[in-house]
Amino acid sequence: MVATAGLSAGIAAPDSYLPDPMAALRTAPAESEAGVSAAVSALLAHVANTASVQAGTAVASLTVTTPQPWGPKSRKRLAQAATAAGLPEPAVVTAMAAAAAASPPTDQARGRFVLVCIIGEDYPHLAVLDAQDRYTQLAAVTVRDPEAPAIDRAVADLIRMRSGPGVDRPTDLDWRTGLEVDRVRTELTGASRMPVLLPGHAEPVVADGADLDKAARPHLDQLVSALTQALADADIDQGDITTTGPGGLRRHRHGGASRAR
Repeated sequence: MVATAGLSAGIAAPDSYLPDPMAALRTAPAESEAGVSAAVSALLAHVANTASVQAGTAVASLTVTTPQPWGPKSRKRLAQAATAAGLPEPAVVTAMAAAAAASPPTDQARGRFVLVCIIGEDYPHLAVLDAQDRYTQLAAVTVRDPEAPAIDRAVADLIRMRSGPGVDRPTDLDWRTGLEVDRVRTELTGASRMPVLLPGHAEPVVADGADLDKAARPHLDQLVSALTQALADADIDQGDITTTGPGGLRRHRHGGASRAR
């Protein structure tokens, strides 16, 4: 089950829920590959059906964005899942390459090298790509303050602190908390404030854009040193960058799915 039905089933049986089937497909051991592949196939079919209804036409091609490049084994698994869903073999494109391809040039003509920054669920990520070589990634740097928590964890901690002094602050985020933080981060890109209720809390509290800035700011303050490293790794100068592709305070997560037991 996927979409709302899958989420509802996952809340009732958390151990059977896959919050990110695509990530699981890439790393699943052989013994669990069939179940994960079936979940991805169901997810792809749901997305394709929804897109077909909205567009009024069948899906003719499929492109999947991923946080990092996928190897041949992972691509084969994805192709098999797409075939099972009745879809064409997908092209796999990194989120960085997709952002670079969509970025407007800063000059009249697009230059060769593109700088992209995407703020993921954990930390900001910086990459340099070669637009003349199918957006090949030349360098990638995680922009991180080692003394600060990951962004999602920081957002969750801020919400928990506002919920009262007696609220537990677990070391790791469970998928239900991560899903609610994901919703908060997405909604706050278009709203200044919104209510949020984390699992285990009795009453909702209000989160605002300042919470996102506070969670990400320690890491964004490291951008200058990260940029210097990325340029050195790509063996280019700052003047060679003529196009930039900014990301947002958004997570990169595909839909979830519940597996039948």
